[in-house]
Amino acid sequence: MMAHGSPEGCLESELTCPICLHLLLDPVTLPCAHSFCLVCLETPERDKTSGFDQALCCPVCGQEHLSPESLPRNIKLKQIVENYKASSISGELQSSAEDNSLVDAETNERRSRLNPVITSLQEKLALVDDLASKEKAREAAVKAAHADLRKDVSSVLEEIAELVKTYSTTALKLLEAELRPREDAVGKRVRMLSDLQKQLRTAELQVNTLMDEADDACLSDVENQVSSLTLEPLQDSSSDLELSSSLKKVCEKIEHQNTQLRLGLGSALTYVSLLLLYGMCMSSCCKFASSFFSDVCVGERL
Repeated sequence: MMAHGSPEGCLESELTCPICLHLLLDPVTLPCAHSFCLVCLETPERDKTSGFDQALCCPVCGQEHLSPESLPRNIKLKQIVENYKASSISGELQSSAEDNSLVDAETNERRSRLNPVITSLQEKLALVDDLASKEKAREAAVKAAHADLRKDVSSVLEEIAELVKTYSTTALKLLEAELRPREDAVGKRVRMLSDLQKQLRTAELQVNTLMDEADDACLSDVENQVSSLTLEPLQDSSSDLELSSSLKKVCEKIEHQNTQLRLGLGSALTYVSLLLLYGMCMSSCCKFASSFFSDVCVGERL
């Protein structure tokens, strides 16, 4: 549909039926100069078989006209409408072709601008793909190296734990071997003194009972019993010097164990340090290789 302000719009308005508001179809022009579609003017109320002219009221100006039995067609106006339709279709096709040409030109311009961008993206993507592939390989190598390092360090730590456990067990056994006999001897003497206490108290009671009796035989038995309770076997045969000598032996044996433990721990800790240093070196080498490869790839792209 044309804009009403343009010449084409004005012409289209003149060629439009006031009733159906479409371009005139089989136009009929009344004496009042208003034109309509033949179909729009034909109504059921008009009796075309009566043989008499009937009044026709113009839908625009309201004038009444005597309409013949057959309304006259405006052939000239019909031709103008047909020419206008053909011209409109041709103009629309030309406009569509021009629009398509403009769209094609814009598309080509857009593609020309985007082609370098796509090329740059593809180059960067290829570079990143190469780097990602190398990094994945490096990741696998690092994980494998770390797994071996964990295994080796764990093994050494287990050895250290076993060394400490062995040292602890041996030291306690040495200490127990020197201290237990003395404890047993002291305990034995305590039990003997306890028994002797009971015997002496019993004898004391018997003596007190015989104080007022004149039975010489009972008195002789008590005297013999008390004389048999001697304290000589209970005298402490050990001295502080002997105890000090015994503990000194224990210290010497434990110090020997300390030396063995220090040697074992020193070797194990040195081995752990070497393992960690080796792991650091391998990690640095992998990182340097990855960086060098990245620089080479970038240089090749440039």
